[in-house]
Amino acid sequence: MKKTARNTALNLLARREHGVEELTQKLLDKDFDAGEVDSAIKKLCSEGLLSDERFIESYCRSRSNKGFGPLAIKNELRLKKLNEGIIEQVINQLDIDWFSILEELFHKKYYKSDLNDMKKKAKCWRFLSQRGFSSDQINRIINR
Repeated sequence: MKKTARNTALNLLARREHGVEELTQKLLDKDFDAGEVDSAIKKLCSEGLLSDERFIESYCRSRSNKGFGPLAIKNELRLKKLNEGIIEQVINQLDIDWFSILEELFHKKYYKSDLNDMKKKAKCWRFLSQRGFSSDQINRIINR
């Protein structure tokens, strides 16, 4: 069977969700003709086999399960050249309890730490901030 952009795309999609831009780039990197890639991508989108929304949802669930907050995830998705509006819409629709993820991460890493020590408190704050949680969320958990 001849390798086509569509068949290659389907094989990639069988492994995990991809965004339109990401899948397009992967196909172009495999030296498929730009016209063939564009046609395959449009057809996959129209058939519902390729969806930025589904990719964002899958990505958010995966990253949040690894202890990352909404700010970090949004930033990572922007770097993947996904539409800002779609990112916001999908993340707001997800039923993810960001504060419980933060709590779990905090207790796992800093539960026994003495956060009265300003250096330790600052280190904790930086870590949670780098993980993508807001200042309000971090202050709420640290000042308990």
